Amino acid sequence: MGIKEQLEERRRQQEAKRYFRQNNDAFFDAKKWAMLIFSGLSISLACGFLYGLFVSITHIHFQFILALVGIAIASTLKKVAHIGNTKVAWLSVIFYVFALYMSHVFVIVISMSSMIGGGSFFALLLEPDIYRLGFQSFASNHVLTILIFVLGGYYTYEIAGK
Repeated sequence: MGIKEQLEERRRQQEAKRYFRQNNDAFFDAKKWAMLIFSGLSISLACGFLYGLFVSITHIHFQFILALVGIAIASTLKKVAHIGNTKVAWLSVIFYVFALYMSHVFVIVISMSSMIGGGSFFALLLEPDIYRLGFQSFASNHVLTILIFVLGGYYTYEIAGK
């Protein structure tokens, strides 16, 4: 086999690989990754804010809602990706943990802004101490709450992975 045939064979293999990657949903391009990350961030922040609003209105920390947040995140990312695989599942779990953390941050921010005054909501979001308090609140949960978080993460992984 000459050099010309080897180059032609290599070109055919690269073209076949390119065609396979373009038409296979398991391989995401940069645009699809950007859409997944933007969708995950937006749904995580929205769910965290809604949970913070729920807690500030009712003064009840109902952790099962946060397990449902994981299901909402997994369903959204699966619809954006048009496929369920392990990449989407792990991305869903990461955004689920981010939503859990941001829900604690939003509970603190909404509580403090209602004590200080309504105009300080965005100013409080820019304070680094708020995020430290949110992390302390997130890290100091009870055993049952941690179990609910783990179950929510498991269901998030299962829904997005199928």
